[in-house]
Amino acid sequence: MLSTSGFSTTLGRWGFRQGNLLEIRDGFEGVILQFGESGRSSFREWLMERSWAVGALVGMVLVTYVPAMTAGFIWDDDQYVSQNVLLQTPAGLWRIWFEPQATPQYYPLVFSTFWGEHQLWGLDPAGYHVVNILLHAVNAVLLFRVLNVLGVPGAFFAAALFAVHPVHVE
Repeated sequence: MLSTSGFSTTLGRWGFRQGNLLEIRDGFEGVILQFGESGRSSFREWLMERSWAVGALVGMVLVTYVPAMTAGFIWDDDQYVSQNVLLQTPAGLWRIWFEPQATPQYYPLVFSTFWGEHQLWGLDPAGYHVVNILLHAVNAVLLFRVLNVLGVPGAFFAAALFAVHPVHVE
């Protein structure tokens, strides 16, 4: 059971009533229990029961974004990838994490993935694009899962819109 004493005091100041807080808390506990009921097997079962939807989401992402695999680097990619000397040495990985001014913006996880990708395929942009497309497909499936567990009507359509919306093109 989640402790809400300090949380309820804070929310009480903002005009939330105790009943609403309990409903919110119970809702989160329900989601946590649904995600963790039987660990991986429940997620596998969920995937198998909705394999058509998961396949459709992944297919939509691939059809939409595979043409990007033939594209080169764009916009700030020179500064972030192709001319970034930090990606070329093991010491660069350390600097990415422990010297915040070493990169244009302090996003150590992003630059660590760039570092790893640079180690795998150098300056071939296709590799970077493939990773991004696959990560986007995984995110679309995870969004579908979260919305589905939360009982959101139209969860598949919301995830499909997320999967193919042009706002994700950079």
